[in-house]
Amino acid sequence: LIGSKREALTDVPAVYFVSPTDENVDLLCEDLRQGMYDSFYINFISPLSRVRLENLASAAVHGGSDGQVQKIVDQYLNFISLEDDLFVLRRYSENSPMSYFAINDPSTSDDQMAAFIDSVADGLFAVCATMGIVPIIRCPKDNAAEHVAKRLDQKLRDNLRDARNNLFTIESVRAGQLNASRPLLIIADR
Repeated sequence: LIGSKREALTDVPAVYFVSPTDENVDLLCEDLRQGMYDSFYINFISPLSRVRLENLASAAVHGGSDGQVQKIVDQYLNFISLEDDLFVLRRYSENSPMSYFAINDPSTSDDQMAAFIDSVADGLFAVCATMGIVPIIRCPKDNAAEHVAKRLDQKLRDNLRDARNNLFTIESVRAGQLNASRPLLIIADR
């Protein structure tokens, strides 16, 4: 829908809810350059990289619409909740780079595997942030699950250290008093 032909509606605010892909950011930049709407409220389902944020800012300044950008928010919603206690990180498709076959294919490059690990860790971090929990993480050693667990652990630690942008609002978490009642997250390779 974001890539479809749209008319400028200069008296209407626009609310975007998109994935922070290069294609979507380029389309947003074009909308900002053209000043297509009265104001812009931009929501990304996962965090926007610094480079892409700078591209958006540059497009807004060059298009004269920098005053029209009201909010840019990372929503941490790159997962699908199927039930109260069940979620998936991506929709299944035959061409998905996150299929069991693709992950275990010997021809999968290190870059592809790193992207997969980052994607899974980002999705699990989004679940933790949405639930407001910092789990105890357990996994088997020497496989992709361990890499995902380490990446998730680092993301959680980095966020807890950032006092201004901490996503976990539970007072005991902010005070550093993590206790044994934390949930257990088991990451397995199957």
